[in-house]
Amino acid sequence: MDRRLGRALVYRDFLPKALPEKCIPEFLSSPVTFRQGPMGIWATPLVDTFVLLKGVVGFQPRTILEIGSYLGVTAMLLAENTAENCRIFALDLDKEHGQVYQGSAVADKITRLVGKASEELAAPGAPYDMIFIDGDHGRAGALHDSWLAWNLLSDRGVIFWHDYQIQDYFVHPHGAVPEALQEFQARTAARIVSLEGTTLALYSRYPGWETLKVAGKKTD
Repeated sequence: MDRRLGRALVYRDFLPKALPEKCIPEFLSSPVTFRQGPMGIWATPLVDTFVLLKGVVGFQPRTILEIGSYLGVTAMLLAENTAENCRIFALDLDKEHGQVYQGSAVADKITRLVGKASEELAAPGAPYDMIFIDGDHGRAGALHDSWLAWNLLSDRGVIFWHDYQIQDYFVHPHGAVPEALQEFQARTAARIVSLEGTTLALYSRYPGWETLKVAGKKTD
């Protein structure tokens, strides 16, 4: 029922759509490692995780900030699919977050940050080449995290937002990522695209793969 009603909210589906392989380098040829799939009710869905890992392999970030880490499955997978010298900073309000990767072979690549997302808390790894936003999904919270990412992003950096979608609005009215992105884009003129087949949105400054080159184009 929610999905059917959600289709009426066409204003939420405002971002130009783009195929992931048109936005992420070597998407069709790069291998990714899945040692463990998403776990738990709040975990990132498998297809979104797959595309995110393709992004981390293609964009080759040196530093990554994850806003909203939960059990830490995504952080562990990011660590397993990046170079040895890449550093991941996993931020969450829950002081117990990150149970999955603690004690693992990649734990040394991940720094746990506990508290409300802020420039001060996230400063140790800035500027970031990749930022994954999957924290507060309310309009104010998602907008706050978007500004934070914008201010901490490197000149070759990319931002992935999770849960940009037009479904689950009536059951989960606090899922206001589309509304937050609409306001954020209006205020920054950032060229953000919706990655087809996923609930991910992407903004890229990566040389040769800037999203301004695909924004506005509709796929068939």
